[in-house]
Amino acid sequence: MQEPGCMILISILIFCLASSVSLSKSEFSQINSIVEVKKHVNETSLLVFDLDNTVFQAAVAHCHANVFYDQVKTGTDPVEAYSLWENAQENCPVSAVEASTPDWIRSFQKRGIQVMGLTSRGFTALETTKRQLQSIGVDLALTAPNIDWENYDSGILFVSVYKSKGEQLIDFLKAQSKTYSRVVMVDDLKKNLESVGESLAKANVPFTGLYYPMVTDPSQAALK
Repeated sequence: MQEPGCMILISILIFCLASSVSLSKSEFSQINSIVEVKKHVNETSLLVFDLDNTVFQAAVAHCHANVFYDQVKTGTDPVEAYSLWENAQENCPVSAVEASTPDWIRSFQKRGIQVMGLTSRGFTALETTKRQLQSIGVDLALTAPNIDWENYDSGILFVSVYKSKGEQLIDFLKAQSKTYSRVVMVDDLKKNLESVGESLAKANVPFTGLYYPMVTDPSQAALK
C-alpha cells in the first residue's frame, strides 16, 4: 500500500505532465511582415486577425489606436478613453498597416482558409469597422466561420476592451461543430496572444500566436 505522501506526489507529477502536454500545443513567434503568416497556416487552420494596428491603422493622429493606449497609461479611465476613441472612429480614415495586407488576406481566403477578425472594439463599432475594412479592400465575412453568435458579425468577433480575448474566442469556438487543426492569431499586443494561448491550451486546442509589432508608436503612422 502506497503512503499518502507518495500518492500526492504522483498526482502532482501527473498534473504537471498533463499541463506540459497541453501547453506544448501553443507556439509564439514574432513576425516582421504579413508575408510571414503564410508559413504558419494551411487549409485546416483558423486564421484570426486583430484589427487595429494589425490589419489597419488610423491615417490621422487624433483617432489612432495608440492615442487610446497612451491615455490609459497616463491615468485616463479606460471607459472614458474608449468612448472618446470609438466616437472618433466614425470619421477616421485608415490605411493598411502594410500595403500588401489586403492582398494577403484575400489570398488566404482564396485558398479556402477560414479567416476572421477578433477585436477589442465594442459591438457598437460594427458599422464603422466594416466601413474602415471596406476602404482598404478587406471583407472578413468571405470565409469566416458561419455562426450566429453574440457580438459576432461580418466575420468579426467584437470583444470590447473590458473582456479577455482568450475567454471570448474559446467560447466562440466551443459553440461550433467545426474543429481546426490549429488556430493562428496575428496581434500587435503580446497580452492578447498570451490570453488566447492560455485559454486554448486549457481546451487542448493547438495555437500559434504571431506577435506583429509593426505599429509601436503613433509617430510611425502615416499621419495627415
